[in-house]
Amino acid sequence: MLWQDDERLSVPNGTHYDVAGTRQLSVTRYESVLDVYNTTQLDHGRYKCLASNELGHDSLYIALDATSQYNSAACSLSCIVL
Repeated sequence: MLWQDDERLSVPNGTHYDVAGTRQLSVTRYESVLDVYNTTQLDHGRYKCLASNELGHDSLYIALDATSQYNSAACSLSCIVL
């Protein structure tokens, strides 16, 4: 799975972002988690989780904004696709 920000740039693994891996929940369901550390207003926006395999692709948008409940030290965005 791949994560992108509002500008369609791939979210890099590093000290601020961490794609915490992808795990298989069932035969057809997968989960990916994006951790955002030291979260600020600059991180607000939509994030896109993209999944693909030989049968096709799917995506999901998740919004992180002022109404989102998160700890400024870190937040996690979770994406489950079928």
